[in-house]
Amino acid sequence: MAFTESSAIIEALKRHLGLDENIATVIQIWEREMGAQARHVKLAGFKKGQLIVDVSSSAHVQDITLRRREIINKINQYFGGTKIVKSIKVQLETQTES
Repeated sequence: MAFTESSAIIEALKRHLGLDENIATVIQIWEREMGAQARHVKLAGFKKGQLIVDVSSSAHVQDITLRRREIINKINQYFGGTKIVKSIKVQLETQTES
């Protein structure tokens, strides 16, 4: 019976899930750039250069939409200007009542 190295399995899973080595860095930068607003503006995903952002209110949708270029530029500056992030998709979180 042949064994598969764990690193090969991890790499295959990362590719399947659309993750790359930049995701952890993007998450850290996002949280730093959002500051106190991070409670209401959560990074929900990152795939193929697009950040998917969940926000808690329509006011935050408007804020992120208006600041989209600025946010993209700031994140890409951390990567030496490489266009890691190309776009931001903003979605309003659905509030469920208990």
